[in-house]
Amino acid sequence: MKEQNGIKLFAKGDALPPLPPGLSADIPVSSKFGFKVAETDGKAHWIAAGEKEYRAAEAQRLGINPEKVSIDRLCLMISPLQCAGLCGFGSCTLAYDPRDNYYYCTCF
Repeated sequence: MKEQNGIKLFAKGDALPPLPPGLSADIPVSSKFGFKVAETDGKAHWIAAGEKEYRAAEAQRLGINPEKVSIDRLCLMISPLQCAGLCGFGSCTLAYDPRDNYYYCTCF
């Protein structure tokens, strides 16, 4: 695991942050911008993140303004904790922003 400006980046095989009890990552979903763990009535569940969350997390990681974060990429989430796709540099990597309990994929 590497950390860049508070955003954690995980290579294949790295231990991931523990999920809340009862929350499974084994669900058939995909997302361009990732997923957040939310809680309603004491139960954890996944919610899809949007462009705003993605830009904020990547801006934090890269130390740039959110408007400068590119969203044109082929690195996507194929489940709440798995990434797949192509990067012009580096590899398609799982990232985690602990400030918002937010998981997403990025090229690193």
